[in-house]
Amino acid sequence: MAAVPAPLRRAWLPGLVLLLALIARLAWVLFTGYTFEDAFITFRFARNLSEGQGFAFNPGEPIYGTTTPLLTLVLAAASWLGLDVVGTATFLGVMAGLGALGLWLHGMRRLGAAPGAQALGGLLLACAPLLWQMDGGGMETPLVLLLMLAAWLAAVQGRSGWAGVWLGAMLWTRVDTLGWALLPVMALWGQQQGRARWRSLARLFVGMFAVYLPWVLFAWAYFGSPLPYTVLAKWAAYAQPDGQGVGQHVLLGLARLRPFHVLGSNWVILSQGLLLILAVRGAWGWRRTPAVWGLLPFAALEVLRLAWQRATFFDRYFVPALWAVLALAGLGLALPFSRLLRTLLGGWLLTVAAGLFLTAIGDPLWSAGLLWPIFCALWAAVERWLVRQNGNAWARAQLAILVGLVLLATWHLGRMEAEGQRWVQLYRHERSLKVVGLWLADNVPADAKVLLEPIGYVGYFSRRVLRDEVGLVTPAVVQSKLAGQMDVLTYLDLLRPDYWVLHCDDAQRLQAQRAPALAEYQFLVQIDPLQFAQGRRVPSGREACYEVWGRLGLAP
Repeated sequence: MAAVPAPLRRAWLPGLVLLLALIARLAWVLFTGYTFEDAFITFRFARNLSEGQGFAFNPGEPIYGTTTPLLTLVLAAASWLGLDVVGTATFLGVMAGLGALGLWLHGMRRLGAAPGAQALGGLLLACAPLLWQMDGGGMETPLVLLLMLAAWLAAVQGRSGWAGVWLGAMLWTRVDTLGWALLPVMALWGQQQGRARWRSLARLFVGMFAVYLPWVLFAWAYFGSPLPYTVLAKWAAYAQPDGQGVGQHVLLGLARLRPFHVLGSNWVILSQGLLLILAVRGAWGWRRTPAVWGLLPFAALEVLRLAWQRATFFDRYFVPALWAVLALAGLGLALPFSRLLRTLLGGWLLTVAAGLFLTAIGDPLWSAGLLWPIFCALWAAVERWLVRQNGNAWARAQLAILVGLVLLATWHLGRMEAEGQRWVQLYRHERSLKVVGLWLADNVPADAKVLLEPIGYVGYFSRRVLRDEVGLVTPAVVQSKLAGQMDVLTYLDLLRPDYWVLHCDDAQRLQAQRAPALAEYQFLVQIDPLQFAQGRRVPSGREACYEVWGRLGLAP
């Protein structure tokens, strides 16, 4: 029998991780069908652009209301070719997510990591439910990660010009990822000396600015600013009224560094504690390779930047930092364990095993965070005895058990996460927001102006002129917020919309208060698939219940 070629022997473990990542993401997409609400804002920009209506959400009103011009242009091309925009975005997201993981694995091989270390370095990235959601959700995040890793790999290979090109494309996709340039700079800085080092850095920055400069000039001429208007709108809506200090936002940011949503607070603390311990361990183990340990300061700077901006309200803003932490944590698993690390891992293993068992029988162990120290002490005693009996074999067995537990937790937590997101997609998105959009398309004039807050699904399916309560595509609302006017009734008086879409309980509250502004409108229809207005309290009930009101004399 012919011997297996050495490259194949080295590639099968990383290939298995890529296959696991592909299966997990396809299963997520097929089971949940989940697409982010905000993704449909970009979809509408792309469709309008493909139809010759300019870079605008509302035709004739150009505004830099999407943070991802590159993805918008790609989807506009797909729409112009007759492809389904939603399906194209989903496909691109899954492929980009897998591509980012593949580039990371290839880069680690280039840096000398053994196949086992490569596989473990990608295992947590393959198994994180939050990354499944991001890759399949239609947003630009996976494309950002792909371009980030392309720039990183080019720098690892010493191709500074190409690293700059990929960084420029990354900025076309999301300008707030500029901090990632730290990694290619560190990689190139560690490879060369003297003038060669400075020439490499010059090529990187020239390439980056040469690629990104055309968009800056276009945005300045077309929109009047090179910065997305959504940055100001979200600051005015979310950050400006926030009374918390930067330190509190740092804690909120650290809480976002988790690969799942579904567990209780103690479980989150337990898992994040272990994740950060492993990430620091991975960075320390690769301390002689700036291209790798630099992931840790990048993640820290990202959390600090978002905390300073008070932009801690969405998980997706923290995905690049989470990606870096998960990559380092996987590398931390691949390194020989110190006694302290084995104790922490063992205590975590026992705690999670107990928690998974109790969760499986319907009694979640919400006190897991309190039990971890107890199990660590127990594990330390058991581990000390077993190592004396079995030597290093027990340490290898610990790693095998831990990998098995990661796969078990992936199945268990991923299933819970998928069920929750499928519920949201089915009831809030498909049977509520999409239905509102289709109702508006069928029942109100094409030039009617509609005021509402979630503009993604409704805007895409309604094709009507929207005025949004956050101000993402409505500058007048942002100016009102900056002046301290945060009440939606202020926007109602300011904008004088023909129709108003609002939550059912908000409509009931305003009716009970006999709000004067409401006297000019009449109730038209209620969309309530979960019977929230009838008193049924279920997850997403409020978010799926909307009413449409029309100005007197304009009702269909």
